[in-house]
Amino acid sequence: MRRIDSGVLGCLAASLLVLCGLMGCGGTPTTGMDSSKGVDAPKQTDAPKQTASQEGVQVLEDSDNDNDVEQDREAEKEAEKDAEKEDEQDAETDARGEEAGGFVATTLSKLGSFSAQTIEDAGDDVVEIPCAGFPCVIDIVHNGESNFAVKACNSTGNSVKLLVNEIGYYRGTVTTAAVFDEASLLQVKADGGWAMTFKPMSQMERAENGSVFTGDGVVYIDTASLTKVHFRHNGSSNFAVKGISLSSENS
Repeated sequence: MRRIDSGVLGCLAASLLVLCGLMGCGGTPTTGMDSSKGVDAPKQTDAPKQTASQEGVQVLEDSDNDNDVEQDREAEKEAEKDAEKEDEQDAETDARGEEAGGFVATTLSKLGSFSAQTIEDAGDDVVEIPCAGFPCVIDIVHNGESNFAVKACNSTGNSVKLLVNEIGYYRGTVTTAAVFDEASLLQVKADGGWAMTFKPMSQMERAENGSVFTGDGVVYIDTASLTKVHFRHNGSSNFAVKGISLSSENS
């Protein structure tokens, strides 16, 4: 048997320690050749490291889930706050509208008070406005098939405003508010029967949020301040909206 020098054994032992270190065994360096420490030690240390890593991932996932839940709760709280704020603003707007409504109703009543009057006829005609000198709203119905026109005229018969100009059947509401101080007659062009109901301005319809109207109409809006109004029209013909002052000079 060949004898190995102790110095060589020392070098071999040192080489094994370096190799084990390079392989990531993680064991505690030893100066001997004990196989139980040189080989089994890495297996004992790897398992705890893997378990610790898995636990770390689990904790991280749980933390992320908790953060998502907390963010969802915060978003729900913010949405609830926004909804409450909108409800408060709507209630405040309604309250101001009710206060203004009393003023508007009083103002409209001062523009003339009279009983509603209806005039019925057929074909062309010229009729006197029963509430001449006061602004009024007029509900009009025409059952003909041809052109139907209604003009407001002064006492000499001159036209001061075209109120209606349609073909065939017509149902709508118009007003003399812009020319009441001039108009005293209505000139009617029709091929069928028609009816007109004259009413005071105080009987005008009030437009509120969500109000729905059909055809020509005259409505009033009462607010305590300037208000942006959104309209939606479902018809296929011309659609126009015009603001009219309660004073004829500013109409």
